[in-house]
Amino acid sequence: EMTGEDKAIRSLVFNARPKLIQSSIEIKHVGANGPKVCGAPPPLVGLTATHLGGLALAVPLWLASNNRSLPPAKDGPDRPRAVVIGAGGCTIPAVLAKAGCDITAIEPHADVYDAARQYFGADDANIKLIIGYGEQYLSENDSKDLNKKFDLLLIDAEDGKSAPPQTMREESFWTGAVAPHLASNAVVAVNVIANQDERFELTRIVDKALQAHDVWCCDVPGIANVSD
Repeated sequence: EMTGEDKAIRSLVFNARPKLIQSSIEIKHVGANGPKVCGAPPPLVGLTATHLGGLALAVPLWLASNNRSLPPAKDGPDRPRAVVIGAGGCTIPAVLAKAGCDITAIEPHADVYDAARQYFGADDANIKLIIGYGEQYLSENDSKDLNKKFDLLLIDAEDGKSAPPQTMREESFWTGAVAPHLASNAVVAVNVIANQDERFELTRIVDKALQAHDVWCCDVPGIANVSD
């Protein structure tokens, strides 16, 4: 898509969900090389809009819950430690990096990982991009080390049928892989593609596993124009 400034929007779309924009960035022109660093936040309206930008609202929620009015300095010792499971084109990790987070993004698919680095600026030094599975990354984290607990956990993963994948809808995932690794006042945001009963069940499981946290289930606004 061309913008009014003779620039273009590059988007990442999966064949399984062609109506759902996974990541979008602005580039100089059609066919331009990928940027050296991740670009601006994703557009939330228009043909290339991605509603997943809403996951980045986890940052102001974390700031509010920790009585912070401004994002921390990018090189400061008190930066929130953020993890994104399902990096895609790294649009969301880019937003978190620009907000001052110490960000690690995990992407299980090698072709998406390569596309993110080559075309979407995911070689940005402010983002640690790892190829692998989120469940394994969480299980290998040292939950006993307070400095390695997560302040922000964003889950934007699917298995081709549902989001999050079935393995991340199990109570054992939330009690064993998530809860032990969260810092106090941590914020968790999950992209959910499911029917009403499935959403209710996932909310029940998360609420039970994270009893020290409040749990909300938010609908995608109509302006996002998401039909699949």
